[in-house]
Amino acid sequence: MKERKSVEGVPEIDPVNGEEVTSETAAAERQYEGGTFHFSSLATAAEFDANPAKYCDDPQKLARHDSNSNH
Repeated sequence: MKERKSVEGVPEIDPVNGEEVTSETAAAERQYEGGTFHFSSLATAAEFDANPAKYCDDPQKLARHDSNSNH
């Protein structure tokens, strides 16, 4: 998995529900396998916590997340 770094103010994608979120507006943040993921709600963060690999193995979601990240 590629390392992900957040860029302040740049929209990212909540990997659970696909909503745009920034590090400033995120309800939660998680570190997983070298990446930082931001979530639009505590509920989506909890869903991610239950099975992070489910969301990190989706290439389409990760491509959208990568395209909004600085690597």
